[in-house]
Amino acid sequence: MTDISINPGSGPVNGELSWENAYENIKQYIKDCEIPLHIVKSNHVPDEGRYLFVLRNDEYNFETEVEMPGLPLEKVRYVRAEGQNILEFPRLYVDGGSWIWNCGITTKEQIAEMLSECIEEKKAEIERMESALSKLKGEENGGI
Repeated sequence: MTDISINPGSGPVNGELSWENAYENIKQYIKDCEIPLHIVKSNHVPDEGRYLFVLRNDEYNFETEVEMPGLPLEKVRYVRAEGQNILEFPRLYVDGGSWIWNCGITTKEQIAEMLSECIEEKKAEIERMESALSKLKGEENGGI
């Protein structure tokens, strides 16, 4: 019988862990993301070898939580480079989801999708308010 592993690297992170490693890692993660981000919060106590960082971009009103392994960068940053074996890298948790480094970074496409969804929600809300206003003007004592 063959062992099958789903989401390898998603369990607890073992090894020489430190917040300093996680901090250096999150700085590289921020550089790898396609939009500017800054740290607004961090937890110096690991949860299963990962340290929580809350990152933000004020221009896009975007915030994300990244649980970064506290191992040295070269043991965490999987970017499909020659000689890297995906099975040897722990996963990051981004907003609760398990991701390998190169798939867990924030992209412009993600932000554009988020903004488009927000615009559609706001348009629907405006339509509801315009309808309510029109109803108010038309019904209440012969209108306003």
